[in-house]
Amino acid sequence: MNDKLFITTFTDPMMGLSYESMPTFRKLETHFGDKIVFNTKMAGLVKDVYDLVDYNDLKLYGKKVALNKYKAKLAEIYLQEERIAHLPIIMNNFRLFDEEHTSSLPLNRAYKAVELLDKTKSEQFLYNLRYSTVVETNPTTHTDELVKVAVKTGLQKDQFLKTYESKESQDALNKDFEIFKILNINTLPAYLLQYKDQAALITSLAKYEDFIQVINKLTKKEIKGKRTKPTVQNIYDFIKKHPLISSNELIEAFGLKDNDDLLNTIAPLVNKSKINFKKIKSSYFIEKNNEN
Repeated sequence: MNDKLFITTFTDPMMGLSYESMPTFRKLETHFGDKIVFNTKMAGLVKDVYDLVDYNDLKLYGKKVALNKYKAKLAEIYLQEERIAHLPIIMNNFRLFDEEHTSSLPLNRAYKAVELLDKTKSEQFLYNLRYSTVVETNPTTHTDELVKVAVKTGLQKDQFLKTYESKESQDALNKDFEIFKILNINTLPAYLLQYKDQAALITSLAKYEDFIQVINKLTKKEIKGKRTKPTVQNIYDFIKKHPLISSNELIEAFGLKDNDDLLNTIAPLVNKSKINFKKIKSSYFIEKNNEN
């Protein structure tokens, strides 16, 4: 069977909900392998943060105070979203918006730039961008921070900047927005599932079981998932595909019990210096050693 299932996620790189959905997507990835093709479309969550601040704060206290109060509220939302999958979110020094950087659109456009340059790197760039935003608390609305993430992902600084600032990246972003508009999606994230001539749209935060229910109905069970065994080699192969990944994602993807179970399983990789890891809150982030 050559027919594949396509899952397209409509999101914004700043979205905590999409970040917290990664364990579910890792499980789908390991269970279905190349039967599923994952795509991401940008939807532009915050066009202008001043559209979202409290009008009374803006009127009484001015832009800076209104923005700071909104950022405090946004930080609370992020921390509430952390409870979904417990991927760590740090809000102690949240700097995504300031008076000169009032939109999340630069993050969206940066993703499209990387997609134009090297589509094979776009999903890793998106992950690195989320990590930089909600774990390292870098102000990723700033161009220099986007450049740092691009370079970390293996792109050349000058090439990235040229493409990011080009008409092509803006046109590509506009095409994503047009698809989003045509589908009349009102909430984010949203997921478009397509199989042969069939399609289904999920417009709420979906768990693994929700996806399975839709996949079974859409494909009439022609596509079935199968658990990938949590061997050291299988986990390492997965880490090579995702050179920065959380323990939460690996636990869900391979059906492990907890962090201790994961760390015991991947101990040979640590001993051979194939991976590095660091603890953040109650999770670990595993990173592939570039020398291997």
